[in-house]
Amino acid sequence: MGLVVEIEYSRTQCASSNLIMNNKPNRFFHKLVRSSVAISVFVLLFSGCSSEKPFDGTNESFLSAYSGYTVVTSISTDPATGPGIVSLFDSSGNFIETLRDLFPSSEWSSGSTFVSPDKVIIGIANGARMEQLNLATQSSTNFTTARMNGAPNRSLVQDTIDGTIYLVEQNGASSTIEKYDSDGNPIGAPFIVTSVGSCVLNNPTSIAFISTNQNVAVIQVNRLNIYSKTGSCVATVTAAPFSSNTPYALAYHALTDKLIVAFAGNHSIYACTTLGTGCVLIYLSSSIINTPRSLAVDSSGSIYVGSSGTDTVEKLLWEGSGSATRVGTSSFIGPGIYSQNPTSIMVIP
Repeated sequence: MGLVVEIEYSRTQCASSNLIMNNKPNRFFHKLVRSSVAISVFVLLFSGCSSEKPFDGTNESFLSAYSGYTVVTSISTDPATGPGIVSLFDSSGNFIETLRDLFPSSEWSSGSTFVSPDKVIIGIANGARMEQLNLATQSSTNFTTARMNGAPNRSLVQDTIDGTIYLVEQNGASSTIEKYDSDGNPIGAPFIVTSVGSCVLNNPTSIAFISTNQNVAVIQVNRLNIYSKTGSCVATVTAAPFSSNTPYALAYHALTDKLIVAFAGNHSIYACTTLGTGCVLIYLSSSIINTPRSLAVDSSGSIYVGSSGTDTVEKLLWEGSGSATRVGTSSFIGPGIYSQNPTSIMVIP
């Protein structure tokens, strides 16, 4: 016989300062404990205040596959100063569980990727590490600390061909791109330095892997860089639309072999070739998507946009031509604490 216990408490009971920012609601921590033991049931309750938790974990033990589930990293403050939450949602956008709660530290997660069959790798901003969250064992370990220097923001993506992980370190004119094997060992020192040919890094905010040619695309203010698998500069684009309106987030749309780019400055979503040319506007509605700073694309080609101005994640349909359309009449996720200032979105393949 199953038992479901839900515990909810306000974080403001555990802190002298109020976490309401910009008239946004208090952050709450939800813990869902499930047990299906027939004879005895063990329920762990906790009270009082604690420091940073190693892993809040998903207790959805009935999950045998995570395909189509969405991982959203979010942060309580904008501009980002921490703390952050990593949350799991089902394929319909329903909240499942908090995977990682970085309260009360000043750290947050600014990127994630999935390692089959049950692990999520997250990059920790304001912390010099990547963590591995094991969904099956509900445990958290350091994936790597090698060649990480506490950058204020970092984004990561997985090479879908060989499983290696790329990470961009946002460190101004000293920004780099690191690469790691499946065990967290660094490749290169760093893999891509600040300047490679005409490709120059300066506070990059997003990275995407292009599976058709195994190139890597990196976005930053007023510039798109394209690198080869070996780290050489393939192309750099500074012309419109990248020359203005703060290009911020990037994702690869495999079904159309296009790059999807979100512009935080004017709330627009563009589709471009994998060399950053031929860009066309595919979505603009500032009341729905406002200050987009994160993007993801699932296996069916649906586009997920993290809208910081509305504290939501929106889902769009786009078939390669014309305008993208919003799925449904309301947000896919949010608004709420688990989508507050979303810093990254990852759809489990």
